Amino acid sequence: GASPGRNIEINPAVVMNRTDRREDFPQGGLEQGETKPDLGLSGRWGITPNIMANAAVNPDFSQVEADVAQLEVNRRFALYYPEKRPLFLEGADLFITPLAAVYTRTLADPAWGVKLTGKEGGNAFGFLVSEDEMTNLLLPANQGSRLEFLEQNALSTVLRYRRDVGRRSTAGFLVTDRRGKDYSSSLIGADGHIQLSSVDKLRLQFLYSQTHYPDAWAELQGQPLGAFSDLALSVFYIHEARDWNWWAKYEDLGRNFRADVGFIPRVDLKTKEAGGRRIFWGDSSKWFRKWVFTLNGSVSHDHNGNLTDRALEASCEYNGPYQSILNLGLVVGREVWTGIPFDQEYIQIESSIRPSGSILFTLKGKYGDAVDYTGSRPADTVQVQPGFSWFLGRHLQIGLDHALEYLDVAGGRLYRAGLSQARIVYQFNVRTFVRAIVQYLDLDRNLGLYAAEPDPFRRQLFTQFLFSYKINPQTLVFLGYSDNHFGRPGIDLTQRDRTFFVKVSYAWIR
Repeated sequence: GASPGRNIEINPAVVMNRTDRREDFPQGGLEQGETKPDLGLSGRWGITPNIMANAAVNPDFSQVEADVAQLEVNRRFALYYPEKRPLFLEGADLFITPLAAVYTRTLADPAWGVKLTGKEGGNAFGFLVSEDEMTNLLLPANQGSRLEFLEQNALSTVLRYRRDVGRRSTAGFLVTDRRGKDYSSSLIGADGHIQLSSVDKLRLQFLYSQTHYPDAWAELQGQPLGAFSDLALSVFYIHEARDWNWWAKYEDLGRNFRADVGFIPRVDLKTKEAGGRRIFWGDSSKWFRKWVFTLNGSVSHDHNGNLTDRALEASCEYNGPYQSILNLGLVVGREVWTGIPFDQEYIQIESSIRPSGSILFTLKGKYGDAVDYTGSRPADTVQVQPGFSWFLGRHLQIGLDHALEYLDVAGGRLYRAGLSQARIVYQFNVRTFVRAIVQYLDLDRNLGLYAAEPDPFRRQLFTQFLFSYKINPQTLVFLGYSDNHFGRPGIDLTQRDRTFFVKVSYAWIR
């Protein structure tokens, strides 16, 4: 008398949250905010074993883990943060293409969304439509990029199709569209993965975009007025054999190319790249598992033919016992910033070792030439990023990371930046866990070396705590807390806000 399920899951959720803020920062006290109930609904439907539909109305992602923080000082381009929200993770690999034309983090605060992904035979497809209550925009250029926003809702649509060709090749097309009041950004393109032989492959992508910003906003942001369009092209050949690898790549991103549903932080760029790699193999009885020697060169120009970047990198990687990896690289090149060429020579290190199954140590570093982008002058940098992960049995996980960066110019040390992060998860049992995340930024500047005086220092402390309890296989309860502390000249590290939330989610499955 058994019958198969319908593969339908409906998840109503109720969230109660309260945010207290220090409106008169830093003198005033924390003013208690209003406790607001919020209802949301999400669902999944396995139409067939290979086709999945997802939908959400007023989704809440308060239980999603905070992003790993990154240092933003003296950076030219927007930083990339991976997607973590469940609604957008289903079938996410289908939307990956050589150029990142789809980046769901651009959908910051969706009011609702519908997603359909699947594969039948040699056909794979994906469809996503969502209305976003925040219109975040990445404005790219050759010399830098910045994030801005429009004060309006935006409707975003993505259509993706991919077809298997032969045994190991694929061809596909992609359409994205985002539009609001007096705003639109559309993109269409084709891509392919061609397996030329068992060790040779070719990846291609061609994109065309057409964009229109509101005229007053475009003029304020220094963007083109009216509708504008441009092209993007990527060609990447790879040879991957057991002992030898080599590759060649060409990319052309037009000055007015925009991918507002994607993440392409730099345009007006033509890049040529080529490299090779030799691999020497060991075995478990030797003191090395693998040696890898790599040589890679690249050169980039803008569409006026001006050199913007040139680099030649040589590296040596050692793989040994305890899953140890040590990669040493030397980079020699030139970078052009505000029309000034800066010769660059620096070394990089990246290493990791797992002395046991429960402990992992990592270390990244950089030493050598850099550019002070604020003052348009040569600089020297030291960057060190140690990391540590520890899995204590089945219950406790600890992760510690630190990033330390110095930048020196002719007159002395321009700044010192430190970013510390801790992540602790304790799994009481299969039903219950607690997670804590702490991030602390400490930035000190030498005002005498800046033309325009910024704050001499800045302190930021962020904490996030989550308690999760599974009442039964269908019902989850989350209790959460987060806060932000800030400090600047004349102000000690002071709490600016705090948020409490309770979320109850029920899964109705049929």
